[in-house]
Amino acid sequence: MKKTVLALALSLPMLISSNVFANNNDPYDFNDEFKGWFIGGEVNTARFNKFKIYNQNIDIPKVSRGVGINVIGGFGFSFGNSNFIGHIQERVGFGNAALKWDSVKIQEKFSSSISYLQGYKITDKIMPYVKVSYDLVYFDANDAVYREEYSRGYSETTLSSGFAHGVGFGGGVKFAVSEHLELGVEYTRMNLEGDSDIKFKGDNIALNLGYRF
Repeated sequence: MKKTVLALALSLPMLISSNVFANNNDPYDFNDEFKGWFIGGEVNTARFNKFKIYNQNIDIPKVSRGVGINVIGGFGFSFGNSNFIGHIQERVGFGNAALKWDSVKIQEKFSSSISYLQGYKITDKIMPYVKVSYDLVYFDANDAVYREEYSRGYSETTLSSGFAHGVGFGGGVKFAVSEHLELGVEYTRMNLEGDSDIKFKGDNIALNLGYRF
């Protein structure tokens, strides 16, 4: 499933571009595309590949890339009569990316984000964009114990389940495939912080389908 999602993410832009350019004679006027309210679904694959606790880098022997299912929604608007399009977007969903070492396992359960996307229509039907987001992720730590060794002994910290939050940066492309349907592919780099001075870094690759009202 994870390899299928990655393959789709890589092939989607080429498939959609060929379809979009093949339908340039569509009688629908795309001047209002990418604007207005929209709602849709998304499938993503996420990975958290860097982990710190008390500002100490932890060597993670097993990183599990997870697959998530999300609901997205938001509003798109233009800047005057220009091709610059802004999107405010909310995402809520569930995933299962995980980090494992020794007896510790930390796994993603729930995630949410609010993003601003700044796009530019290079054609009536294709809009690349950059994005900045505020990301919130709930991790299940199952009260795992982190043990840190010292020359004179060791200390133990119980890792409680909880939320990590932070800022993400990325970009993507949206494709208008009909009067109301838009397909998109995007990449986001996340930097998260949680309780016990825990810090995560990871990435997210997503495919989405939106219905514009």
